[in-house]
Amino acid sequence: MGLPMATNLVRAGFAVTGHDVNAQSAASFVAAGGRASDDGRASAREAKGVDFIECPVGKTVEHAIAGTLSLMAGGDIASIERARPILDAMGSEVHVCGDVGAASAMKLINNALVACINAASIEALVAGGKANLSVATMMSVLKTTMAWNDSLAKALPNKALKRDFKPGFMTRRAHKDVKLALEMARELDVPMHQGEAALRLLSEALDDGHGGDDTPGSMLRACEARGGVRVTP
Repeated sequence: MGLPMATNLVRAGFAVTGHDVNAQSAASFVAAGGRASDDGRASAREAKGVDFIECPVGKTVEHAIAGTLSLMAGGDIASIERARPILDAMGSEVHVCGDVGAASAMKLINNALVACINAASIEALVAGGKANLSVATMMSVLKTTMAWNDSLAKALPNKALKRDFKPGFMTRRAHKDVKLALEMARELDVPMHQGEAALRLLSEALDDGHGGDDTPGSMLRACEARGGVRVTP
């Protein structure tokens, strides 16, 4: 995500210095007009008196490349507005979530919910497949009911059900975010039972060696392996 985001900042006219442990990514950034640093601390060094905001992002690598990420900003409103030209170079929408910390909470809640929706949708398709229902039949019926969602409408048909497991959002990162969301829920003393179930499926996907693959596809294969059925060829 970082390389296309930094590249879009350069294209927008900002002077950007970046550090990456991946030499190929650093070289690509330099080729795009950025400056590379061998020291992460040096690349972040600025004059005293700068403002600080947090801004986790949503959507996929494709959106990062296109500069259409969903940005969740937390911090002082004036500071967020000061940073808006930078944010606008990377995203198509900026959501002001509150003070520093609120945007991180929003990101964790979002990613936990996405994992829950993916897990529930995948389990339904695998169970239906084991009951000899075709994906086409299930999709035809599900789109007419309250079960319909973007995982069934877009994410799964566009990649996982085509057996395309190239990462957009890696499984190990989804597992990390859901785990953090559950830790936050425990601190807040609120239940996240569905999140716990999604984490179990993500853990099974990691156990199966799919940590570097796309999250829905990894969850699909983990569920298929345990159900003894493959829902698409």
